Amino acid sequence: MDLNEQLNRLMVLQSTEDEVKQLEKDKNNLQIDIVNQQKTVAELENNLEEIHQKRINNQKIADSLEVKIQSAKDENEKLRTQLNTTKNQSDYDKIRKNIMSNQADIERWEDEELTAFETVDKLVEAEAEMKSEIASEKNKLHEISSEVKQDIEKYDSQIAELNKKKESIRAQIDSRLLSKYEQIAKSNKKRPLVKVEKRICRGCFTRVPKQIENELMRCNEPVFCHSCGRLLMMGESSIK
Repeated sequence: MDLNEQLNRLMVLQSTEDEVKQLEKDKNNLQIDIVNQQKTVAELENNLEEIHQKRINNQKIADSLEVKIQSAKDENEKLRTQLNTTKNQSDYDKIRKNIMSNQADIERWEDEELTAFETVDKLVEAEAEMKSEIASEKNKLHEISSEVKQDIEKYDSQIAELNKKKESIRAQIDSRLLSKYEQIAKSNKKRPLVKVEKRICRGCFTRVPKQIENELMRCNEPVFCHSCGRLLMMGESSIK
């Protein structure tokens, strides 16, 4: 098998490797949809916890106010009894003043208690709505996970087939040429093998010397770009 045919096979191998990399990337991107949906659920659950804590706190406030209100009412009952039995005007005025002060506190606390209860009711509704939304988003997460699982299985099947193809092609390429190709690939070159079109390296887009073009035309030995070090082959537009 001549060098030109070897390079063509190597180009097919490179294209197959690129296809595998793209499939791997696409497969990994599928996980992003799951992660994003998990974040959505987590955020909603955090919001639910915040709402729950607000409801508990407002319920405690309402309960505390109810205790104060009842205590003030009980005290007023005792004071009214004292008011009806006292004969001292000074004591009468003092007791009456305490009753009025307690009554003012009771009215203020009842307003605050009503506000707290209204807030609790709103938070109870908000909790119910949030729980419903969380259930919906969890169902969506389950659906996405099921779809992703199926898609991943398809990707794995395609990748396995392409890997078999890669091994078959590799077996038909000269080991020294393949070794050089892999060495260039390890040096972080995305495409170790590139074509020369109109004396331009399609890897680094620098103009190649006429001597290199002549060597490519002869196609006796592997030729490398003097600038980026990639393995070169003659492009169709350069062949006249």
